[in-house]
Amino acid sequence: MAEERVPILNYKPVFQKFVEANQALIACYQKSDVKGQELGQLDRLCVKEKNEIKGILNSNEMTMTRLVQDRVNVLYLLNEKGVKITI
Repeated sequence: MAEERVPILNYKPVFQKFVEANQALIACYQKSDVKGQELGQLDRLCVKEKNEIKGILNSNEMTMTRLVQDRVNVLYLLNEKGVKITI
């Protein structure tokens, strides 16, 4: 039986959104027949998934400062829950 994951943060970090958007794009291309298609045809595939990635990148919210802050927030919350973190 698969273990249910409980989110640590009460929000989804931007890097997680970015990774999930890229995974969705890859999955879209994998289920589409892309072999032998012209560039124009490929541009019309998976538009929703590509727009999601573009939106994240254009928003400029995925900065190094934001990524580090999200990781630090996770570490603080794990510490509050009594999870021992060793480096």
